[in-house]
Amino acid sequence: SKSGHASAIDLLAEELIYSLKGKAIIRVQNPINLGDSSEPEPDIVVASFQSHRYKEAHPKAADILLCIEVADSSLDYDRGIKTSLYEEAGIPEYWTVNLIDRQVEICQVTEKGRLYFQRNKVRRRFLIMGCFWMGNSLEFVI
Repeated sequence: SKSGHASAIDLLAEELIYSLKGKAIIRVQNPINLGDSSEPEPDIVVASFQSHRYKEAHPKAADILLCIEVADSSLDYDRGIKTSLYEEAGIPEYWTVNLIDRQVEICQVTEKGRLYFQRNKVRRRFLIMGCFWMGNSLEFVI
């Protein structure tokens, strides 16, 4: 449902803001600059902390630590087109919050190159430990 989609975005944003205050900027459904006139609006972006809060320009790929898409009817698109878009731009980590199967699918850059791999699928209440950009954990219920 649309309200379920919105609620999941709100919950994730709230947890990320709480966990990463002063360490990163959390942006909700705002544009990012991936070059070539591409300015997608991910549901949530975790960007490098900047005191100016990206007032003069949207974050570029090099500024972005994580993109999150919350998916129900858009699941195939988010798994396919969005994953390719973020991978090609060099985004180091991408989560698809799959509301249909109630799981989060996490893709991260490999050590050897730009190809994403399916890091893991975590179900319902879950704990993500030691994200390289976060240094702490995050827990929430979808």
